[in-house]
Amino acid sequence: MASVESLGLHQPSGLQYAINEQLLPPNPPSSAYEWHISTDDTNGEHVEDELLTAKNTVIWSRGGLVRKSYNFDVEKESITQALFAHFPAPEDNKRRANDSPKLEKALVVILQTQARIYCLSGTSHVVHIPFPVEFACAAPIGIILQRRPAPANASAVALNVPRVTQSSLVSSHLSAFQASQISTFSIENMGNVRPLRFGMGSTVGHDDQQKPVADSQWPRLMSLKDPVLELGLVVREAEPDPKKGRRKQSKAPSFLHSSEELLHIEQISIVGAESVTLVVTLNRETNSFTVWRLTYLDPFDPFIKKSNKVERRKSHRRSSMQPPLSSGTSTPAHAGGRDSFGAPLPGKRPRKTEKIEKPLDLVMSLEQQDHETNKATRRSSRRVSSMLARADLSASHERHAFGDQSVGAGHGSTRRGESFGANARSSVHGSQIRPSLGSLLEAPFDVGLDEGFHNMGLEDHEIDGLQREVKLAKIHSIDWESHAFHYQAGRSTRKPQPKVFILKAPPFESNHNSVRQLLVGVQDPTDKHLQFMALQLQLKPKSAKSKGPVTGDLGVMHVSLLPGELRVAHNVMDSCKVVDGDESAVLVLSESADGRHELTLQAPWRELTRIPLTMLLVENTKSLQYVARSIDRDVKHLKSEVIDPSNGSIVGIRHSRSRGVVDVVDSQGRLHQLRIQLQPVTPLVRRVLAVCKGALPDGVGERIQAGWFHTMQWLSGRDDNVAHVEWSATVILLLAMYLNLGRTDTTAFTTTRLPVRKRRTVSGSFGPIRESDDWKALEMGETVNSHGCPPWLMNKGWEWALDEDLDDAMSPHGELSPAPKFMSRHITLAKEFLSAAAGESATGPGGYLPTALSRTPESRRKNATDMFLALHLLLEEMKLDITIPETVSPGRVDLRVMLCQIGRWLCWESFWTVHEVGIQEDIDHRHDTDLQVQPPIEEPVKRPDILQWIQGQFTQTEREPYFTPAEMFYLSCGMSETDLKWDLRWNDIFPRTLVFKRFFKSLKRNPSAVDMVEAMDECGMIPSFLDTLPEAVLVPLQDAISQCQPHPPSTWSSSLLHLVKRKDIARILTPDEHKRPPNANLLAPTHAATWDFKLLCSSVEEANALAPEEGEGTERQAVIRALFKDDRRLNEVQELLSTHKARAVHFSAPSDVPESVHLEKQKDFVARVALGTLAIPSGRGLLFYGLRHPILTQRLQISGFNLHCVVKPANVTVAVDKSHFSEDKVSWAFFHQGVAAALAVSPEAKGIDSSWIIFNKTSQELGNRHAGFLLALGLNGHLKGVAKWVAYKYLTPKHTMTSIGLLLGFAASYMGTMDSLITRLLSVHATRMLPRGSAELNLSPLTQTSALLGIGLLYCNSQHRRMSEIMLSEIEHIDVEDEQEPLRSECYRLAAGFALGFINLGKGNDLKGLHDLKVTEKLITLATMTKSVEIVHILDRAAAGAVMAIAFIYMKTEDASVARKIDVPDSILQFDYIRPDILLLRTMTKNIIMWSKIQPTFSWISKSLPSVYRSRHRLQSTNGLRSTDLPLFSILAGVCLSIALRFSGSASIKVRDLLLHYLDQFIRITRIPSSVTDPELSPPYDEELTRSNARMCQDVLALSLSIVMAGTGDIPVLRRLRSLHGRADAETPYGSHLAAHLAIGALFLGCGTVTFGNSNQAIAALLISFYPIFPTDVMDNRSHLQALRHFWVLATEQRCLVAKDILTGQPVAVDVQIRLKSRHVESSLYRTTPCLLPPLEQIESLSTNGGPEFWDITVDFNRAEVREDFAKTQSIYLRRRPPHEGAFSSTLRALGTAKKGNTPLEWLFSLDALKEITHAERAAMLQATSGEEEEERETGCAVDARLELNRGISEATDRERMEGARLLFEWGSVRDRMLKGVDVGDSMSTEKNESMRTQAGRGDEGTWWMRDSVVEALKGQVMLTGRELDD
Repeated sequence: MASVESLGLHQPSGLQYAINEQLLPPNPPSSAYEWHISTDDTNGEHVEDELLTAKNTVIWSRGGLVRKSYNFDVEKESITQALFAHFPAPEDNKRRANDSPKLEKALVVILQTQARIYCLSGTSHVVHIPFPVEFACAAPIGIILQRRPAPANASAVALNVPRVTQSSLVSSHLSAFQASQISTFSIENMGNVRPLRFGMGSTVGHDDQQKPVADSQWPRLMSLKDPVLELGLVVREAEPDPKKGRRKQSKAPSFLHSSEELLHIEQISIVGAESVTLVVTLNRETNSFTVWRLTYLDPFDPFIKKSNKVERRKSHRRSSMQPPLSSGTSTPAHAGGRDSFGAPLPGKRPRKTEKIEKPLDLVMSLEQQDHETNKATRRSSRRVSSMLARADLSASHERHAFGDQSVGAGHGSTRRGESFGANARSSVHGSQIRPSLGSLLEAPFDVGLDEGFHNMGLEDHEIDGLQREVKLAKIHSIDWESHAFHYQAGRSTRKPQPKVFILKAPPFESNHNSVRQLLVGVQDPTDKHLQFMALQLQLKPKSAKSKGPVTGDLGVMHVSLLPGELRVAHNVMDSCKVVDGDESAVLVLSESADGRHELTLQAPWRELTRIPLTMLLVENTKSLQYVARSIDRDVKHLKSEVIDPSNGSIVGIRHSRSRGVVDVVDSQGRLHQLRIQLQPVTPLVRRVLAVCKGALPDGVGERIQAGWFHTMQWLSGRDDNVAHVEWSATVILLLAMYLNLGRTDTTAFTTTRLPVRKRRTVSGSFGPIRESDDWKALEMGETVNSHGCPPWLMNKGWEWALDEDLDDAMSPHGELSPAPKFMSRHITLAKEFLSAAAGESATGPGGYLPTALSRTPESRRKNATDMFLALHLLLEEMKLDITIPETVSPGRVDLRVMLCQIGRWLCWESFWTVHEVGIQEDIDHRHDTDLQVQPPIEEPVKRPDILQWIQGQFTQTEREPYFTPAEMFYLSCGMSETDLKWDLRWNDIFPRTLVFKRFFKSLKRNPSAVDMVEAMDECGMIPSFLDTLPEAVLVPLQDAISQCQPHPPSTWSSSLLHLVKRKDIARILTPDEHKRPPNANLLAPTHAATWDFKLLCSSVEEANALAPEEGEGTERQAVIRALFKDDRRLNEVQELLSTHKARAVHFSAPSDVPESVHLEKQKDFVARVALGTLAIPSGRGLLFYGLRHPILTQRLQISGFNLHCVVKPANVTVAVDKSHFSEDKVSWAFFHQGVAAALAVSPEAKGIDSSWIIFNKTSQELGNRHAGFLLALGLNGHLKGVAKWVAYKYLTPKHTMTSIGLLLGFAASYMGTMDSLITRLLSVHATRMLPRGSAELNLSPLTQTSALLGIGLLYCNSQHRRMSEIMLSEIEHIDVEDEQEPLRSECYRLAAGFALGFINLGKGNDLKGLHDLKVTEKLITLATMTKSVEIVHILDRAAAGAVMAIAFIYMKTEDASVARKIDVPDSILQFDYIRPDILLLRTMTKNIIMWSKIQPTFSWISKSLPSVYRSRHRLQSTNGLRSTDLPLFSILAGVCLSIALRFSGSASIKVRDLLLHYLDQFIRITRIPSSVTDPELSPPYDEELTRSNARMCQDVLALSLSIVMAGTGDIPVLRRLRSLHGRADAETPYGSHLAAHLAIGALFLGCGTVTFGNSNQAIAALLISFYPIFPTDVMDNRSHLQALRHFWVLATEQRCLVAKDILTGQPVAVDVQIRLKSRHVESSLYRTTPCLLPPLEQIESLSTNGGPEFWDITVDFNRAEVREDFAKTQSIYLRRRPPHEGAFSSTLRALGTAKKGNTPLEWLFSLDALKEITHAERAAMLQATSGEEEEERETGCAVDARLELNRGISEATDRERMEGARLLFEWGSVRDRMLKGVDVGDSMSTEKNESMRTQAGRGDEGTWWMRDSVVEALKGQVMLTGRELDD
C-alpha cells in the first residue's frame, strides 16, 4: 500500500458536550446514541459534518467543534432520524430556465409527526408528515421518506418461511400460492401482548373475529423535494410488455411494492456525461435486492399527458393532508380540508364532488390571497410549512439555526421585514400569526403514536392529486444469497440493514469512452458474504447535431445502464468503499477457515493489496480536549498499542469518508481512524501515472497504479533516505519496467554497483569553500532529486561559483563526484526492486505491469514505446504553462532527466540529446549498457515538438498533424477517431495541447483576426489561460485580440467581448452581472461659478434649510450635477418649487394710500401668493421623482407649507391668516405634499413593504399627507408587495383622502393584472358595482370616482366586456332628479370615460366582443350630438368623458371615419353650442387618432383649423379680447397639445420653437389690457371670458412644451415658465398656478434624468394628468379629480444616457452620435453624456467618440436583446485605451505631465532593464495600474513579455526560450497578412472607420500587441548574443 496512517481513536465530536449536558452518562455505550457522519465536497472545500442523536437532542458538529444543539423535548416526540440533505436555494432571478437549481445544505430532523428542516442560510421549516417514517435517505435534491408499515394484528402471528427462489428445486411446489399468502416469519409481537381496548362501540365475545389492521394506502416511498412544497410521489417506470415490446401505459401511478425497503441512494458524476443517481432497495419477501435509476420528473405530469400550469405559490402554504378533528365540540373539518379558504391545494386536482368554499368575508379573503398574489421572493415567506404547526413550536429552537455559518454565493441574505420566528406562520411584512383552520387540528395523542396515525383518518385514497416528482426505473434485481430467516417489518426499531456502496471504475478501464462501469456492492452483516453487481454504462451524445468541439462541459452525453456480471465473495466479515480523490477501492475484512482476519484492498481493475496494521494510536488526537503528556511531546511519541488483525482484533469497518479515511472497529468496540492513501499527493507523480494509464489500451495502464503502490511499500520497508518518496517510487517503477525489457527469461537481476572515482582538488577562489564538509552537506541537502545545483545557486549573485564549477567539469582531469547522483542511485534501486519479491510478482512471468514477462514481446515493446512518447508529450505540454517553474522538484527537470536516461537506453538520439539540455544533473554514461534491447526498438521518424508545431501552424508553413496521446490511444486500439471529440478523458491530463489542437482545427486557411479570436473563444481560451502561456506563444493570440479590440463585430457574444477586453460593450449585454465599484466617488465636481462669495457666506444657512430630498448624495446626484454643471438653472428651479422657505415678493402701493389700507392690500397680496404656494407640491413631485432610496429605519419626512412672505422693498415678513389655510380647508394641498414626498422614492427602492408604510404613519388618525403618500407609493409600484389586510385597516374609517389614495395606488400597482382581490376592493367602493338591491354606499362621490377609475386601470388592455359595459352605462346615465351634490358629476363621468378607455386602450380597430354594445356609436353621440334643453345640464357632463374614451380607444388607430366624426364642426354657428374645452378635447382626439399625420409645422396647423380661422393661425393679428375667438383659441390649444403628445420626450428643437411661438402669443393675449380704462368700473364680461379661455390655452401650451422638453431643463422654455410662476394677481386662479408648476417640474423631470414616453399607456397617462380643465380653487374637483394630476408617473421612462468609466464607475463626458431611423425628420443627433435619449424604438444606433482616452463603442438598437438590456440601466461603460493605440498623443501627454514633477517610482525606469520603455508605457504603468483590474493591465503584460523574452535571449541558456524567440520572429514576418481580415464594415464603427482602416492597412505599430520595433530589437539582441558566445 502507498501508506497507511493511524489517526488515533475516533469518537463523536459532540460526545463530551452531551455528557456535560447530562444527555448521556459518562462513558456511554455506543448503543446509547446514534452517530452519523457526512462529507461534502460540492463547493471545492472538504467539509465533514457529524450528527449525534441522544434522547431528544441532535448535536451538530463540524471540524471537531460543536456548532449547534437542537432539543425537541417540547415536542414530546422521539427522534426517528437526523440527516443532512440539499434543498433548492431561494429563487435566483439571474438563473435561466434551463439551468439546474442551486442547492443549499440543510439539517433534517424527522420526528414522529413532523420534520424539522434547518438550512444553512438561516431559514427553517416545519413539515407535517402524515405517516410514520421508518427511514429517510438524502437524495440529490431533498430526501426520500420510507413509510413505516402498519403493525400486524397482535392476535395473528404467523410463522412462515421465506419465499423460495426460482432456481430452487422446491420452488415448483409453491408456485400455486399467491404472493399474499406467503408472508415472512415474525416473532416481533409474541412477547408483547397488547391489551384489549373496549370502546363504546365494541362488543364482547367476538374477539376471535377481529379484522386485521389494514395498511395505509400511502406508497411506501415519498419524496420531499422542497420544504415549501407538497410531498411528492415516488413512482416506478412501467415495465415493458413482453407481447408488444413496449411499456404499458396506465393512468394510475405505479408505486414500488410495499415490501421494498430503501437501502441506499447515491449520485454518480461522470465526466462529459449527465450524472446518474442509483437507488438500491431490499425486498425481504422475495429475498432479493434491486437497483433502480432515479430521475426527477418535469413540472408537467408525463403520466396523464397534461401540463401542470399551476405556478409555484410564493406563499408556499403546505397542507400535507392534515387529520380531521378527533374530539371536541367545535365544528369539524372534513378529511380533505384545505389550508386556506377559496383555493385548492397547490399541486392537487380537486375532486369533482368537492365544493370550493366561499370566503367568509372580506377580511378572510384578504388573508387568503395575501400571499397567493404576492410576487415576493420565495424566501420572504418563512412560515411553518405544516398544517399541524402549533403555537408552542416556536419555543424550542432559534430561528437562525445556521446563523454563524458562512453562506455561499448561491445563498442570498435575508430580507428586511421577514418573519423572525422560526415556527411562526407569518407573512412577509408583518408579525401576526394567522393560522388557517387546519392548523388547529392536532393528532390524537391520547393513544400511542403508532396507533394514532392509523386512527387519524390519514389514509387518503386520493394520492393521485399529489405531484409525481421522482421516477424509479428498474435496472436489475438480484437474489440475495442469505439463508437466515427475516422478519416482517413492523417494529419500531429498524433491523440491521445490508451495507451498500457503489464504486466507479477508472476511465481507462475500458478502451471505449462510451462504455463505463459501476460496481454495486452489498455486504450482508449476518451471512458474512459480499455480493457485487457490475453495471455497464453506455454513453451516447444527446444530439447528433452538436456543433463544435467538446470543451469539457458536463451533460453532453446521455447515459443508459445495463446489468453486468455478478460476483460473490464469502467469509467477508465487513467491507466498505475507500475513496481518495479519483481513486477508489473496496476495503475488505475477510475471515479464513481457521478464524484469522485480514484487511485487503481490492477492485476488479487493480491488484489485491494487503493492508498491514502494526501500531494503532489509542488516543483521540483530533479532539480539542486532547492534551499530550510532556514526555510524549519531547520524544515525539504518542500512546499506541500493537494491533494484529489476524488474531481477530479488528472486527468491523465503519464511516468511510473522503481522502481515504476509514474507521476500523477493534474487539473492544473502539473505533480507530485510518488514513489509506490511494493516490499520490505530488502533482507531477499524479500526472505521470495518469499519462501512463491513458497511453496504454485494454486497461493495462490501470495496473501501473498498483505497481506504484507496491513500489511505495517496498521502498518504505528499506532504510534508504530519499528526498521525495513518491517521486522516487515513480522513477524506480518506470526504470524497472524499461530494464525489464532486457529480460527474456526468469533469471533475476544482478545488482552491481559502479566503481567510485574520486575527484581532484578543486581550484579557484571557490575551491576551499567547496572542499569543506559543511558546504558538501549544504549542497547535498539543497540539491534535491535530479537538479544539478541548489535553486538559489542559479541566482546572478552566485554565477561566479557556477562558472568555476563549469570550468572544473570541463577540465580533462575532472572526475565524477564521490557521492552517487540521483539517477545512478535510482537505477540501482530499480535493479534491486526487480530482484525483490515485489518486483518479481509485478514484472515476472505472472506480472501485471505493461512490460512484464507475462505479456508477448510485441506488446511489451509497444507498451514501452507508448509510455515513453506519452511522457515526452507531457514534457511538451508543460512547455505551454509558465506556472511550472524549472526549479520546482519534483518537476520538469526530474522528468527530463529520467526520459534522457530511458532515451539513451532505447538509443533514441533525437530525444535524449534534447532532454539532456538544462539545469539538471549530468547522466552517467556507464549506465548506457544496463539495457540492451534486441532487436532495438525503432525510433520515431520525427520527434514531437509542440513549439515548432505551433510555429508551423501560425505561419502556415507546416500542416503536419501533432499527435496527442488520445490519438495514439485510438490508433493502438483500432478505433475510429470520429468519436474522439466526445472523449474527454485526456482533457485534464493534456489540457493545453488539446486546446491548441481544437484551435488550429477550427481555423481556416489565411485566417483573419476575427477568425482567430472566435476560434479562441470556441476552444476555451479564457483570459486566465492566456496569462499562463509562454510569451512567444502568447504574442500571436494577443495580436489578434489587439486587432479586434478597437471595433469588435456587433454580433459577438459577451464571452468574446470579455476575451478582447471590451467589458464596456459586454456590460450592455449583461447589465445584471456587474456591480458598481464600492468606493467610487459619486459626486462630480460642481461648476466653479458656484463658489462665489455670496454662496460661501450663505452656505451654512442653505445647508440647514435644505429639504430632505435635496441633500442626498446618491449615485443619481453625480449624474444630475454633470447634466447641469455649466449653470445654476437646477438650483433656481429648486428654489422656485420650494415650500419650506418664505417666498420673497415685491409689493408697492401708492404713497398716498393710508397705512391701514396698505396693510390690508399687503395681506391680500400675500394671500394670493400663498394660493400659488399651495400649488407648488405637484410640480416638486415631478422635479425630485425617483431620486431617493430611503433608509428603512428612518421615516420619510413630509414637510408642510411655509406661507410667509418676505415683502420687498420694505423687507418685512408677512404671515397669512392661518384660519384660511388650515389643513381642513386646503386638504388637497397637503395631499399633494404627501404625494410629492413619496414620489421621490425610487421605483427600484427595496424594502418598501407594509411595516415601513405603517412606520411612516405618524399619527393614529388618518391624514391627508399620508393619503398622498399611499397614492405615490402605488404609482411607483410599491403597493404590490403590501399585504392586503393593510388595506382593510386603512379603508375601515372611510377617510375620503385615504380611500382615494389607497384605491388609486392599488389599482396603479396592479395595473392590467385583473387581480380578483383588488377588483373586490374597488367594487365595494362603487355603487354601480354592487349587486341589485344593495343599499346606497355611505361614501364620498370622490371615493367612488377613484374606485371607478381604479377598475379601468386594473383591467387595462383587457377588453373586459362586463367592465366596459358598466363604464359605458355610467357615462350615459341619466339622473332622475337634480341633486345638490349628484354622484354622477362631470368628474365621475370623466373617470368612467378614462376607465373605459383604459380597458380598451388602442383597441379601436379590434373591439372583439363589444360590437353589440355599440360603444363607438354611443360615445360619438354623447360627444357630438346636440343636447335636449331640458336635460342639457345633466347630459353635458358626459361629453368630456365620451370624448376621452374615444381618444383612448382609437389612439393611433388611423381610423379616419371616427376621426372625422369626433372632429370639430365646420360651421362656425355650431361653435356656440359647444363648450370651448370640449372643442379642445375633440381637436386633440381627432389628431391622436390620426397619429402619423401630425406634423410640427405651421402649415399643418393651418390645415387643421376650420377654414375661417386659417388666416389667423399664427395669432399675431389678435390684438383684442373677443368671445368670438374662443373656438379659435381652444382649437389651436388642442392642435398644439396633440403635437406635444406626438413628440413627447423627444426634446425636438423644431417642435419646441413652434410651441414657444404659440405660448408667447397666448401670454401676450392674456396680458392685453381691458377696453375699460376706468379702474372703478368692472371689465366687460366678454373680455374676461375670453381672457379666462386664453389663460387656459396658455396653461395647455406651457404643459405641452414641458411634455416635449421633459427632463431637458431647456432655458428658453424655463424663461417663460418662470414668468408664469411669479404671478400674484387676483385674476390668476389656483389651477393656473398648478399648471405652471406642473410644467416647471416636468421640464426638470427627475432633475433631468427622466423623460416622458409616447406609448399608448404614456399618452393616456399624460392626458389624465394634464387634463386641460384646471381647478378654480384648492378644493375644486367638479370637472377633474385632483388626485389624477400625478398619473404622469405612468408615462415616465428612464432614458438618461450615462457614460461611466468601467474602472471607477464615475460618470464621464463623451460625445455621442444618435442615429435615428429613416422615417424621422432628423437623421442624427449629436450630444454629450449624460444626456436624454429619444425613445429607444426610434434609435437605430448609438456610438461614442471617446477620442484618445476611451475606446469607442456602438450600440445597435436593431437587435431586440441589446435594446432590452440597455433599457435596464441606460448606461454605457467606457474603457480607457492602452497607450499603443495612440502612442504619439500618449507620449506627448506623458512628456507634458513629467514637467510637473516626477513620481516617486520614476527612478525605476533608469534601470538597465527598463530603459527601453517608452514614455507612453511609463505613463500607463504608473497611472493606470492604480485603478485597473489585474486582467485589464495590457500595458504591463506586454512590457513583461518583452522583458522576459529579452532576458531569455541574453542569457541564451534555455532552449525553450530560444525556440520561442524563433516562433516570435517567424510570426512577425507573416502577421501583416492578418490585417486584410479585419472586416470593419461589419464592426461597431463610427465615421472615422475609413481613416482607421487606412492606418491598419499601413501596418501601424499601435495595432499590434508587441510592436514591430520591439520584434526587430529582439532580433538584434539574438545577433549580439550569438557574437558574444562566438567570442
